Amino acid sequence: MEKTADSRPKNRFSRGDLIVMIAVAVVLAASLLIMFTGRSGKICRITADGQQTVYSLETDRSLTLISNGYTLFVEIRNGEVTVTEADCPDRVCVRTGKISRAGQSIICVPAKIVIEVTGGEPGEDLVAG
Repeated sequence: MEKTADSRPKNRFSRGDLIVMIAVAVVLAASLLIMFTGRSGKICRITADGQQTVYSLETDRSLTLISNGYTLFVEIRNGEVTVTEADCPDRVCVRTGKISRAGQSIICVPAKIVIEVTGGEPGEDLVAG
């Protein structure tokens, strides 16, 4: 450590450094809070046969999706989405498991179906059903 003329150690961090560290900590804490809090505001966007439908993850429901000659059974339960059964050849969509976080998706290539979880306000274009 470098010493000043009065024999005290010089501070390693300036006031600006401290402000930047606090700002980074606040942003990190807010990001973690958003990522791990409840399901409020999350929606499930399903695209099949070029048609897009949006469902809230707050309402439990069972869906049957038919597209490109294949049938998928989808469950929305407890804020999670999963394909429980499908008659497509590879069944990757079933093996994907449950998704619940914004940015996650389930894709069935043979059926040409994309199921994705996004954040946002579900009321803006929510389809009731």
